Amino acid sequence: MHRFSACLYLHPSLRPSDWKANQQIHDSINKKLADSWRLRKSVENSAKYVKKSESAQNTPEKPSTANTGIEIKKAFVTSTAAGAFSVQHHDHFDRLRDSWIYDTGSDVHVTNTRMGFIETRKVQNEWLAAGSQKVEIEAYGEVVIPISGPKKTEFIKLTNVAYVPDFLTNLVSNKLLKARGVYLNTRDNALFSDDEPVFARLRELDGHLFVNFGHDTPMELFQSSAFAVTSAAPRKPITATENRWHQALGHPGPDVMEHLVKAVDGVKGVEHGPTTIECQTCALSKAHAIVSRRSNQNEIHAINPFDGICFDFIQMDRAYTLHKYQTPMKPDNMAPRENTQAQPDFVNL
Repeated sequence: MHRFSACLYLHPSLRPSDWKANQQIHDSINKKLADSWRLRKSVENSAKYVKKSESAQNTPEKPSTANTGIEIKKAFVTSTAAGAFSVQHHDHFDRLRDSWIYDTGSDVHVTNTRMGFIETRKVQNEWLAAGSQKVEIEAYGEVVIPISGPKKTEFIKLTNVAYVPDFLTNLVSNKLLKARGVYLNTRDNALFSDDEPVFARLRELDGHLFVNFGHDTPMELFQSSAFAVTSAAPRKPITATENRWHQALGHPGPDVMEHLVKAVDGVKGVEHGPTTIECQTCALSKAHAIVSRRSNQNEIHAINPFDGICFDFIQMDRAYTLHKYQTPMKPDNMAPRENTQAQPDFVNL
């Protein structure tokens, strides 16, 4: 068993001068390549890797990185090193490229496809060590993957994911999940946290624990959910004043505003909102008694009698005179009488 990059049938440049092909194997490879676009894609990536390796061998040796000050970083992978899988069938191998394996020896999440991969930063001179081989890491980013939750399929977002197109499968790092408070229960093959006794269920196959295996979850569902969660780079924090948040959320009290930063992602700089008396809308809507503060200084009153008249129009029950409307009228400048004798308030006109 060997990697694509070492296959003599796929890469003519690697063949010795006395090499002879087995026609049966050659025909079998061509048939499998015709039936699987994923396999063809893997072979194309392998060809790029071989070409790049040959170019590097023909390039004069560069000075040692110890003298130039260039740091070459390595991500370490142990249990999923090349050759760690015993593949009985080709379709099994094809599904491995789409699978996510829970790995207790890796210090980084790894993906071999850009499907659902959101790049956050490019890297140079970083390699993934897998057994005696090493493959180059092209970028780091985020990936949303499906998991088998306690009751239904759910989705989690992995950060600090290394994109390695030549890697055999996809890895979920136990070390990184443990740092986030998610732990492995090896007895029940399940993940758990302090808040959830069963966070996700794993599937054991051929001695490996799979978060998901091949096409167990429809790829269309994975794609739509991945892009629905984050279809672009993370949003920048929303900057707004406390009064603005107070108005946008429907004038909640200060106690509610204190929980805003913890409850909502991307909100910063909000400690507490205005109190009831500091917000005019809250003061008017929550007041038990509203005292009018309107002033009469701007009102214009009549100077001479009957320059201004106040009147009303009232509908009454029909009287014996057949009248049913009453119109009380009052001069605008009429002042109350000072004597206590009973006098009519209105003059019948």
